[in-house]
Amino acid sequence: MAVRKPLSVLRHESSSMAFSAETQAAAVAEWRARAQRDSEVLSRITSRIKTHKKSAEANKLRGRWLAERAALERETASSQLEYDKAWAKISNLVPEPVVVEQGVCERKWLELLNSFRAPIADIRRECSVVRQRPDTITREDVVALRTELSNFRNELSEAIKAAEREMESVSETEETERDFPIDVLRGMIQSSMESFTTISESRVGKPNKQLVDIYRNALEDEGNNVINQLEACRSGKRSATEWGMDLRKVSMILKTYGSASMGDAETPVLPRDIYDRVQQSMPGVSLESVRAAVDEVVRQKQERLLVRSLTLQYKRRSSELLRSFEKALVADEEIAKVVNCMCEEARLREERRKEKHEELEQLRAIREAKNLAQQEADEARAKVERERQQKILRIREAEFQERLRQLQLYQEQQKELQEKENAIKQALAEEEAMKKALQSEQNAKRVAERQKEYQEKCRLRKERQHELEKLKTAREKTLEAFFKGIEQRLGVACDPERVMRGTASSMQSEAFVPFAEAARYVLHGYSEDDVQRDPRFRLQLALLEAGLHKTAYGREVITQGYRVAAAQQPSGDNPFSLNF
Repeated sequence: MAVRKPLSVLRHESSSMAFSAETQAAAVAEWRARAQRDSEVLSRITSRIKTHKKSAEANKLRGRWLAERAALERETASSQLEYDKAWAKISNLVPEPVVVEQGVCERKWLELLNSFRAPIADIRRECSVVRQRPDTITREDVVALRTELSNFRNELSEAIKAAEREMESVSETEETERDFPIDVLRGMIQSSMESFTTISESRVGKPNKQLVDIYRNALEDEGNNVINQLEACRSGKRSATEWGMDLRKVSMILKTYGSASMGDAETPVLPRDIYDRVQQSMPGVSLESVRAAVDEVVRQKQERLLVRSLTLQYKRRSSELLRSFEKALVADEEIAKVVNCMCEEARLREERRKEKHEELEQLRAIREAKNLAQQEADEARAKVERERQQKILRIREAEFQERLRQLQLYQEQQKELQEKENAIKQALAEEEAMKKALQSEQNAKRVAERQKEYQEKCRLRKERQHELEKLKTAREKTLEAFFKGIEQRLGVACDPERVMRGTASSMQSEAFVPFAEAARYVLHGYSEDDVQRDPRFRLQLALLEAGLHKTAYGREVITQGYRVAAAQQPSGDNPFSLNF
């Protein structure tokens, strides 16, 4: 059998349920609006985070690409340097045709590189133009640029394949007696000058003529110096027919001894057995001719080393000059841009200054016209004001004269009135003196009459007092006779103290409480309605009925206090409070 809840608890639960249903709808609506706002904020934050992530990833990839590009450039420079060092070391072991073929390959490589500089410069120029006008780009422009890049990539791949095929087809050839190093060097000089011309023409703007002339003269001087040095070192060369022997055979014999004994010194020290072995290989040649042939072979080798060193030096110097020229052109363009910007800013500043001066002149003219009109208006107003003031002064002067005349007339009238008042005052004083004399006579008569009346009143008062004393004495005698008659009749002794003592009712310490008032009980404290109206008692009663009064939750709620909401506090103005 279910336990029936008290009526007060049921009423409280029904009221709480009704109150919760009303507030819950508003709470749900507010929660939904807040959830929608939070979701919008979250979506915006998520989109920003995604955008930042994408930009960070793009920047990361861009930085990685730049780092890889710089690493490849450093690796290319270091590989080229190592290749030059290795070639300088092994060049004395490589036959002359291979050296010649290597020079031809380098010249072809420079020509190929120079042939690609112009297309690359054109593509860069088109890209810069497209970047400067991003709003006017069409799909046809992008497709054309993409096609041009694809064609250039195909040409580059074909050139690479052709170079690889030529490298594979290179083989050792017979030595030639023609003056090929100077031709190769002249070809390198020509390629450098073509590269210089390509670099100077590839710039978007017109380069500085003085700067171009300085670098062109430097390249030409460097090439002329190298050619002069080569011609000077080859001027004393003698052909193989002058020796009457095969210098190639002598060179091969010397190569069998290695390059240790043939250093880079100007006068290398050779062992004696080399000459003996050469003479044994050539029995018909004298020792002096063998010595001269060996010295000629050593000289030719040193000459080749000098040619290679001069060629490498020229390549290094020309590449440095070209790179420096490119940097100088870039710096010159930057300087020109800065100068143009400064000139443009100066021109704009001058135009703004002129416009400001014109505007100020217009404003000054307008201001002067306004000031002139204002001055004329002020003068007119001042003139009108002066006339008005003069008119007011004339009116005030007339009013002053009129008032002065009236004042004089008033003073004359006042003087006449004062004379009349003085005469009246003198007459009144005489009349007052006569009245005072009459009054003094009347007062003397009135004092005599009052003295007589006072003496009569004193006599009557004494007679009345005498009569009252007689009546009081007679009353006391009558009372005394009456009390004596009562004592004789009742036999009660006279006790004045007992008569003056209080009664039992008047002598009690507590007030008398009637029975009707004592039967009506007044409660001082909390009634049952007050206790039922307290939310803490109702909370404890609800926990007790639910069996939660001994749990941690119940103890926490009961001991820590219970905050009563404003809507649940008992008040006459609260429509949700319970009426117990």
